[in-house]
Amino acid sequence: MKILKGFLFFLDDGRRFLIWFVKRPSVVALFLCVFFGAFYAAGIKPDEIGDWIKGKAMPAVGQRIDNLKANADGMSNKAVQKLAENGVMLPRKQVRPAEPLKAVPAIESGSAEIAVPRDAEKQAAEKNEAAEERRRQNAAEAVSWAQLMSNSRSKDALAGVNPSKIVQGTVTVVGADRIKIGGKTYKLNVKIRAGKAGEAFQTLLKNVDASTVRCAVEDANATCYFNNVDITEVLRDRLLAD
Repeated sequence: MKILKGFLFFLDDGRRFLIWFVKRPSVVALFLCVFFGAFYAAGIKPDEIGDWIKGKAMPAVGQRIDNLKANADGMSNKAVQKLAENGVMLPRKQVRPAEPLKAVPAIESGSAEIAVPRDAEKQAAEKNEAAEERRRQNAAEAVSWAQLMSNSRSKDALAGVNPSKIVQGTVTVVGADRIKIGGKTYKLNVKIRAGKAGEAFQTLLKNVDASTVRCAVEDANATCYFNNVDITEVLRDRLLAD
């Protein structure tokens, strides 16, 4: 009975609104302008509105309703019950129970320690082996460069350079390709490879910093030598620069 009364009140309110609307032509004209203007703004002409509603709007609404019917997990039991009273039955999704975790057999070691999968053991061994190989390679490179730096070459690398262009002093490494001598910063004549700046800086810092060098300087660019060996050779030797 309440539903019937509510429906009648709804019809009466609709009738009164329609009468009020029809008695005001300016409001009707404004409404039509807004209505058709919205479709015009979306690129839909008046003679295409019907096809658009049938071809896109109605299928979209139908798809939305189907999606709501197909997924009722987020609804409360009361909402589902209300829909059921109106003839809309919402299927509940069946949740598949989680499979129990399989126990990993323990390794017989005389203790109750949990076994580590063989793949993890293999990966750890390979990682340790690679790290050890890198340490051996770095040690060999450090020794070879130290020997190169300590063996003075007989020929003076700056023999043909104007003495006014020569700077001598203790190096302070301040960048991947920059050093400071006597409080002045110079750029080394070397091109650091992409992505290698950090490693190049650490290499210079480890092998060249605090060394006494002689440099040929031209417009704040410098080619520096220790025992007549170009100090940037350590970067080229380790493929950090060209």
